[in-house]
Amino acid sequence: MNKRMFYKTLIIILSFVIVACEKTKEPTVIGPSEVKTDVHLLTVQELDNLIHPLSGASPELNHDDMLPLAYLGNSKIVGLGEATHGTKEFFQLKHRIFKYLVENHGFKIFGFEADMGESIFIDRYITTGKGNIKNLMLNKMHFWTWKTEEVKDLIEWMKIYNEGKTEDDKIHYMGVDCQYMTYQPYLILEYFNKVKPEFISEINPTLNMIKAMRNNVPSRVREYYENMSATKKQEISDSLGNVLTKINDIESELIAKSSHFEYLYIRQLVRNMQQVNEKLFTSTRTEYSYRDKYMAENAIWLSTLFGENTKIAIWAHNGHVSYDTSYDYDGSMGYHLKSEIGTQYQIVGFSFSKGSFSAAYRGTRIPRVWEINTDPHKFSLNHIFFKAKYDNFILKIADIPTHSESGSLISTLADFLSIGAWYDSAIRNPPCQYISLRDCFDVLINYDITTAAVQLSY
Repeated sequence: MNKRMFYKTLIIILSFVIVACEKTKEPTVIGPSEVKTDVHLLTVQELDNLIHPLSGASPELNHDDMLPLAYLGNSKIVGLGEATHGTKEFFQLKHRIFKYLVENHGFKIFGFEADMGESIFIDRYITTGKGNIKNLMLNKMHFWTWKTEEVKDLIEWMKIYNEGKTEDDKIHYMGVDCQYMTYQPYLILEYFNKVKPEFISEINPTLNMIKAMRNNVPSRVREYYENMSATKKQEISDSLGNVLTKINDIESELIAKSSHFEYLYIRQLVRNMQQVNEKLFTSTRTEYSYRDKYMAENAIWLSTLFGENTKIAIWAHNGHVSYDTSYDYDGSMGYHLKSEIGTQYQIVGFSFSKGSFSAAYRGTRIPRVWEINTDPHKFSLNHIFFKAKYDNFILKIADIPTHSESGSLISTLADFLSIGAWYDSAIRNPPCQYISLRDCFDVLINYDITTAAVQLSY
């Protein structure tokens, strides 16, 4: 071998050695310290081999690109998150995924981060076709976040799906939240007027205590609870407990005069009022909140509503569906669900890089459209996803090798773009959670450039 060929061969060998050394170096910490560009590129290259492209968000698309989510069909509860409460593509994708789970894996219920009482009116429309859905959404829903064309499209699809089906084969829309008691007393009275009018005199004193709070106005009910004594709070809780006991005592009679489904949701509306009473009283005095714990309880209840094999999806913010032990001081809904049923609960988180979305300005309840035009900052998880070869993709977290650059990335705390119900463009940097992706989600769905959800107009 001549000298020139020798040196050329030596350079090639050294190149392989250097690459090998780079791949086995200590994982780089993502966060406050600077991340080297080559680590970013290597992580992106690894993820590019693991991500599955999405053809789009429209629920009208076929199920071909949903196949990486087929394993979710073995779950009892699937949490579907969102990185903002006002993104069109997140809402459409959740519609797509629920449709896929219903049509291919027998999912039965879509549980919403919404009031349990208001949801009864929506479910009646879905199961009977009676009423005007736009009017119901505008006049019954408490949260502006769900008063959108995208949610309306989902509800309309659910109604169409149910047409011609038996009661046992119909799908349902139910709320799991615990912040209001506006409709619960009236729904309970409506039920007993139909099946057992003489029972009303026994429960009216309790229901009148609830109705007296004027809890359809958030500011008034908060003020009511701020001035409430612990004795009064306990009186309400005990009284509701007595109503529950009385309802349980006549269970067989009530089921015979209505249906098992009606009986169960009326009983749960009483339990829901207990939850709201506890949640509102506690949160007006401390930072502690029972909200996620009770949402998890309600999700578990939904997953048994039509028998032990009932499969449900949950629609909520990433923060609620994710596994987070410290969320709201007692852990997220996802934390409580994982603790209760383990891998039978699977979490689908959503991310984006930039674009428009709806959010209320600061502490108001009036949504408007905002826009993020800048690329994600280089220390964020979103930056890595923004560099991936597909703009829109599915990433199964379990597919990421633990001992790899990408494995290190998703196991380390890093910024993750997250916007709730409120926003202020005066904030220099968009709000982020500081999370370990592997701990929080089982699946991540990224949609690079988003648009704002379309609000229903009066």
